[in-house]
Amino acid sequence: LYYFNPNLLHSHYSIIEYNNTISESSTTMSKITPKIHPGSGQPLPPSQLTSLLSAHPIPPSLPQGKYSYGTAGFRLPAPLLPACFVRMGIFSALRSASLGGEHVGVMITASHNPEGDNGMKLADSNGGMLDAQWEEHAVSLANAGDAKQTLVYVDTLVQYIKGQHPREDGTLPRMVVHVGRDTRSHSLPLATLVVRAAQAMGATVIDHGEVSTPMLHHFVMHANGHLLPSIIPQRCNESGYYEIMALSYASLLRTGGLDAGTAADGRQYSRRDTMKTLLIDGACGIGALKIDKFRRLFGRLGAEGCTPGLPNLHTVNFPGDGPLNENCGAEFVQKQQLPPKVYSSTATKVSKQY
Repeated sequence: LYYFNPNLLHSHYSIIEYNNTISESSTTMSKITPKIHPGSGQPLPPSQLTSLLSAHPIPPSLPQGKYSYGTAGFRLPAPLLPACFVRMGIFSALRSASLGGEHVGVMITASHNPEGDNGMKLADSNGGMLDAQWEEHAVSLANAGDAKQTLVYVDTLVQYIKGQHPREDGTLPRMVVHVGRDTRSHSLPLATLVVRAAQAMGATVIDHGEVSTPMLHHFVMHANGHLLPSIIPQRCNESGYYEIMALSYASLLRTGGLDAGTAADGRQYSRRDTMKTLLIDGACGIGALKIDKFRRLFGRLGAEGCTPGLPNLHTVNFPGDGPLNENCGAEFVQKQQLPPKVYSSTATKVSKQY
């Protein structure tokens, strides 16, 4: 029995109009469609932007008196974040425009932090981390002061972008922002602020709903097909993510070949027979829901007979089984050097098998 935590991949429903189900008996994966909010292409009048910003002022109780963006992005107790998220909705639209209309992403998550925290990670058009220079712009805009001061900084960025991408009508290039979120109760209202603010700048917003962080980065990277290496198929949707990852994992297993050997107890084995069950701790978050879709896909690939050696996936700790990341999850395991607590009521025997 092997143990794996999907949050090692930085992973962690709702009113969003999704077809997010995959039939247990189906041999194909259902189409999963994000909600698209079309943009006007141009910012709202300054008075309306001022109203939006003024409705969400920077709280006076910020740690060290400001928002900070590091490798983990912005991350704080959720009540302190609305002002930052409105400003980053505006920022993400401007970042897309600065790249000549390439798609960018916003992921709302605090990863391994406790349930009460939330945060944001910004994905650049290549699916990677935000450019270092634009990270500085993000921090400056997040801490720009009141609505008037914020709009001055926004206008500075707008004029810079227009200089870099001049158009005959003097408008900004198109703007497209992808948004994803984890399962925290406050992630949806925070995501709504990002969507509203990005649209206020004229951006089209593609709302993917509840997804893991790697999935959001995948969507952004594949939406910018001209940046993909030609060997990688362009799969912009969620089902494409599952299939690419599953088939890549199967290819990795094949690199082991059919090597055989003798275990310490004298038992003969084939390398393809060494993994039977992969126990997955979902940390009571989004990872459990997404990994469970891999379970179904692995079952399909195994049934087709072309992919031997795929493990049986056994997921525990789904959302609602227990508190998010409490005594479970990758960070707990790594720091405490202990197996995670299993909250799932249907897995009482599993905890004895670590």
